[in-house]
Amino acid sequence: VKRKKTKAGSQMALFRLLDLQGAADILVFPNVLKKVDRLIAQEQLVILEGTVSAEENGTVRVLAQKIEPINAEQSQRPQALILKLQSGQQDGVLRILNRFSGGTTQVYLYLEDLRQWRKAQQDKWVFCSDVLLNELIRLLGRERVELKYPEKDSEAKKNS
Repeated sequence: VKRKKTKAGSQMALFRLLDLQGAADILVFPNVLKKVDRLIAQEQLVILEGTVSAEENGTVRVLAQKIEPINAEQSQRPQALILKLQSGQQDGVLRILNRFSGGTTQVYLYLEDLRQWRKAQQDKWVFCSDVLLNELIRLLGRERVELKYPEKDSEAKKNS
């Protein structure tokens, strides 16, 4: 995190944010920095809202308008994505999944008409996001898209 003084003498911050899609330069003006200085200093996981601009050289910049911490519940990633579909829907589902592949969420397909389960290979596991889920729900229906999360007590059970 780099800190600079504005012309008025207030402190602002510049830092680089990394996510699963790439990197962006973040600019935090004094009015926002006052509220979130502690989060930035501790390098915590955050949810960032702001105005995005892209330069011709490919650099992405974000003018931060809101920065909030991610609590433990929000940061828990789904362990598996379970999709129930007809075999005729498989190509459409695979096209969607391919756009989000390379993540850590396992993918299971249940072909209802064939009564077959299929597990995706690890290179086809996905980065689970609202965009992915919304596209799958639009295609299959809400009742055919399910997320499984790791059991919170599994570590406690192993240690007892």
